[in-house]
Amino acid sequence: MHVLDSLRLRINQTFSAALHDAAWGRPQLMSKALEEVCSAFDTPADTISQRSIEKTLLTFRRSSELPAFLDLKYACLGISHIIEDDGWRLIEDNELFPLLMRKVDAEKLKFHQFLKCYQGLLSGYFDYNIFADDVAEAGQKNWESLRRFLLDHLHLIQRAMPAHRWVHVISEHMNLLSENLCDRYGLALAQGDCNELKSALEGLFIPRNSWVWEATVLARINAVCSFGDDEFKGHLERCLAMITHNSGIMPSEILKKKCIARIVSRYAQCVSRPEHTSLRDSAVTIIGNPWINRAAWDAFVNDETARELINGWFKRRLITEFFRVLSEDPSADKKRLQYWLRFVPKIEDMWFALGPHAFTHPGADFKDFRKLAQDRILALENGDKPQTNALIMRIDEYVFVEFGTTRNSCLVFKSNNLPFDLDNKWIYIGSRPSEQPYKLLLKHALRQDIIDTTREAKPSSKLSPKLRKHAIPS
Repeated sequence: MHVLDSLRLRINQTFSAALHDAAWGRPQLMSKALEEVCSAFDTPADTISQRSIEKTLLTFRRSSELPAFLDLKYACLGISHIIEDDGWRLIEDNELFPLLMRKVDAEKLKFHQFLKCYQGLLSGYFDYNIFADDVAEAGQKNWESLRRFLLDHLHLIQRAMPAHRWVHVISEHMNLLSENLCDRYGLALAQGDCNELKSALEGLFIPRNSWVWEATVLARINAVCSFGDDEFKGHLERCLAMITHNSGIMPSEILKKKCIARIVSRYAQCVSRPEHTSLRDSAVTIIGNPWINRAAWDAFVNDETARELINGWFKRRLITEFFRVLSEDPSADKKRLQYWLRFVPKIEDMWFALGPHAFTHPGADFKDFRKLAQDRILALENGDKPQTNALIMRIDEYVFVEFGTTRNSCLVFKSNNLPFDLDNKWIYIGSRPSEQPYKLLLKHALRQDIIDTTREAKPSSKLSPKLRKHAIPS
């Protein structure tokens, strides 16, 4: 047999089994094999020892030198890494980061080297979380500069031959390098389509802690807020779940505030705005008490209609919980509750003076109320009546003290002449001989047997007509 014929026979015998393998006729298995190959050899950034990267970064920080291309590549891969005890990152350095970018730009004539640098920078771009609560101003600025660089030079890496899969993916998802970032995924997710986001995350090997996840949450919130009233309300609970950790996503505090602010403002624009328990609780928990944390509401929400909406809901809840948990007879105090709920729009501030019983009670209802009222909780000293509690409200120029016991009158003081200091952590509610309070007598059977313990004296000022009709002087 001729030597060439012998070689041909041996080649056929070697590859015939592989060529007839069933897997080659099954597209699913072929696709899976391709994915495994890509994941091993076609990644958007090299897998390099973290120790090598950190060593390069430390040297660069101290010497401002990157003597070899390998050093430049390592520095690009490590732009978002934290090194040393002071938390230094290259992307947050106003001198060294621009120097790095100039060195990368100088590699454009050496295409292979430039491609490697671009890969590293892209990886760091996705890894640096611009939504983090402690993000540095310099980091934010340099990240935006990096984004522009990656977009401006995308056309160069698109020339790579053979074509890299990650280059194709970033080309298909150029929005990640634009001002809009993840708006495209937000609208798709709001409509139940996650394929585009999945394609970007998997194709670019975007890490779980990347800003892309948080930007997508904000984009989805914005998309939902663009819907009509009914459709918006239909998505509301799911949006709140994303923000409050119930969906597996852990957004930063800054992002949560931005999302809640957007939702509250949109809800305030609805024609029908019934009280929404989850929205109320989420807004108060994330942004804060709407009448105490006014600065936070102005900074993040900047919508007075929305603030007043949550403000009214929260005050109603506090007053309702006071009479449910802290009054002597919750079932009998419904009329008192309804009376004070009428004044919610006029109540400027509230405090809750708790007697020793409620102040330390381990029961769930008492704990929940103390957590709900937080900074507005005061300790009430009331002698031998440890179960007495008081709701204190400031309305116009008056301060009203409504006790939780049905046998006590509601006392009304001038706000500029109080016999107690609301800035203290504890108070004793009494009166001065020279300045006696009004008693507020509610017009229903429960309040007809008021026992007043204050000294008799004429009030020193007049109540507003709306309140005076319910008041009798001490």
